[in-house]
Amino acid sequence: MRRNDVADDLKDIAFEFLYFFARFEFALKVNGYLKKSDAGQPAEASWKLFREQWEGNYQITDAAASLIAANPKKQIVGAGGTLDFSPVAFADDSSTLARVTTLCQTVRNNLFHGGKSSPDGWDGPERTKMLLSLVLVILGELAATCDLNHDYTGYY
Repeated sequence: MRRNDVADDLKDIAFEFLYFFARFEFALKVNGYLKKSDAGQPAEASWKLFREQWEGNYQITDAAASLIAANPKKQIVGAGGTLDFSPVAFADDSSTLARVTTLCQTVRNNLFHGGKSSPDGWDGPERTKMLLSLVLVILGELAATCDLNHDYTGYY
């Protein structure tokens, strides 16, 4: 699907999604959830550290349960070098927070890196809007319950 064929409401939610996903990763970084903390290292958000701190207190929400049920897939290299999609694999001992945040990142990767031209992707705009909306709700919930809200919203 070409850019001009994408409906305005899908463009709007895609922008809002990318904006708030970036704000969430900013909030992670500014609150010390960093992959590397040595001077001179790249400032990259560590979802792993975030999960480790909060997974014991995490209570699944309706939005998170809906995201898990929607089962967004990740893009993989398929047979013969073609691009394909596969369910996200989780270790048996993965926490619910790990599953939810990994699926949030999967939705972000699928949106940002493109390639979703199928009934499950841009050619299926209702599913795309549903996934983006769910992740927006989840990010807001995580920010509010995990002491990131001020940095996430930009309101101090």
